[in-house]
Amino acid sequence: MNTLDHSEIQFAPFTKVVISKKCSFHNHTFFEFVINLDGKYENYINGVTYAVEKGQILLLRPEDRHRFLCKGSHTHRDVYVTCEKMKAIADCIDKNLYDEIANKPLAVFFKVSDYQLQILESKLNYFNAAGNYSELSLNLAHTNVITELLTLWQQSFNDKKLHYPDWLSTLLHRLNTENYLLKPIDEIVLSTNYSHGYVCRQFKKYTGITLNEYVSNEKFAYALALLQNKETRIADIAEKLNYGSTPNFIIAFKKKYGVTPTEWRKQKLTFPHPQNEIDET
Repeated sequence: MNTLDHSEIQFAPFTKVVISKKCSFHNHTFFEFVINLDGKYENYINGVTYAVEKGQILLLRPEDRHRFLCKGSHTHRDVYVTCEKMKAIADCIDKNLYDEIANKPLAVFFKVSDYQLQILESKLNYFNAAGNYSELSLNLAHTNVITELLTLWQQSFNDKKLHYPDWLSTLLHRLNTENYLLKPIDEIVLSTNYSHGYVCRQFKKYTGITLNEYVSNEKFAYALALLQNKETRIADIAEKLNYGSTPNFIIAFKKKYGVTPTEWRKQKLTFPHPQNEIDET
């Protein structure tokens, strides 16, 4: 799996426009907002395919493994931000926001109106003539854009939660707990007091993916958190997540991330994560 570090964006450290681009599987050492300006494409992220239309925005995090799958012509704008700057801005908005973004099992995916898209693009066009402005001005403009994008996502996420039925809000809250997450699907459904078919249909209607996919993604997110402790054995993680055997867990993990748990852990411990901001000149 290819990992793109800061050298990949040194010639356009803030943002760039991309037209109908395909790419191989990769992840980053930085955050990347992908704003779809026109057309349609698909982005395959952490085992889930997202159909992206005009006005939809993806936030790709450092651990998100993804690739673009073109579906006709499209234009999107990438906006880059280091982990350190992302956390600093998120903390100013909400002290829990960075953790919500970093630990969210599904991709950070939201939509803005045509008007909001126009406002965003007018601000981002500022960087088309970056050579005419000082480093301080560019950094301030960049901070403003990232703040606006995070605020739009937070508002979109909160609005979506307000429209969930009570039983679904309760279910999603329970799935954030270890004991509940590790229950069999049938037992999870039974706790809602609705039929299996109804729960599965409504779950996909409101979240965009199936209950099985959601639980699987949550379990993999938990696995990644456990793997970051190098003292935790792979066999213990497989047992904790109820995979039946260590080989079953390794096969499932490699299918999703393209590497074994041991390889992922080795990459995690050796990936470069610069402590300072990008040289944004």
